[in-house]
Amino acid sequence: MSTDKWELIYNSWIKLFKKFGPKRVSIDAIVLEAWVSKGTFYNYYKNKEELYESIVYDIINHWKDYMRRLVSLYPDPKERLMVDLLNTLDFFCWNNGIIGALMSEDKDYFLWEINSGFLEKMHKEIIAILFSDIIGTVFKNDEDLLIFTWDLFWLYKHANVIRHHYESEDEYKDFMTKLAYFFVEWIFNDKLKNINDIKYNNYLEKLKPFKWAFNFMKKY
Repeated sequence: MSTDKWELIYNSWIKLFKKFGPKRVSIDAIVLEAWVSKGTFYNYYKNKEELYESIVYDIINHWKDYMRRLVSLYPDPKERLMVDLLNTLDFFCWNNGIIGALMSEDKDYFLWEINSGFLEKMHKEIIAILFSDIIGTVFKNDEDLLIFTWDLFWLYKHANVIRHHYESEDEYKDFMTKLAYFFVEWIFNDKLKNINDIKYNNYLEKLKPFKWAFNFMKKY
């Protein structure tokens, strides 16, 4: 089977999903967009649900790889969480594709086993990787980790809403940095320093190694 045809199907699916949501996209629309036959589609996937599931798992596996790299580069868990929060908040502020829709729990993007419960479980697994070396010291049990995951969900889901309150991107990013810093200090029960001293530019060098991850994710 041709890799080129598989890529045509896969990329066409992403394009249509981002535009209409998976529930509104038919296999006929996918093969028309990809310029392949319906038979070719069925050589790779049983149905559109299986294709959608493969895309979601690709996103999740990429995110897990990103978390593992964070752990390897930043031994300090506070620093690593700060970098992750800034990268991820910035990403969700601008992303209106499949990932953004899933994080905002848009029901048009829930299909087959992909639902709120599934997302919660996957996000918890991803966050567990971020704290894999200190999981027992920061979170006493799974319930603590789950509460933290919900809090992160709230932050990411509201990133775009918060963004609209700022005319300047620089002002928004400084606010986002203060919010992330506050969140990190709260998780580790540390005393806040002067919050006015917290600036996005102070973290730019730390963020640069991870632009690859979010450039990749933008296609979703």
